[in-house]
Amino acid sequence: MTDSDIETMAIDREDATRKRLRKYRLDKLAKEKEVKHATRKRYDNKIWAELKAKLPWEKTAEGKEARIKLWRQIDMNGNGLLSLAEVQKGMRDVVLLP
Repeated sequence: MTDSDIETMAIDREDATRKRLRKYRLDKLAKEKEVKHATRKRYDNKIWAELKAKLPWEKTAEGKEARIKLWRQIDMNGNGLLSLAEVQKGMRDVVLLP
């Protein structure tokens, strides 16, 4: 074996090590992303469940009355339209969403 053969083998080992390390880092990153996504999904489901419980969505007379009452509470200037600011304030202060 010559010195150039030994040098070539060392370079090949370094390349293999770099590839394994890169694969390990990519796998680790993918797992972290999956965990983050799963956590966010559970949080999103919790928010939607809370929203459904707090907003009157039923197609009944009582549901309609509750929607009208909620609309009047959120429509601060009473013009019959909701601005983005009124919706945000209403969700925070009237509906009590986080």
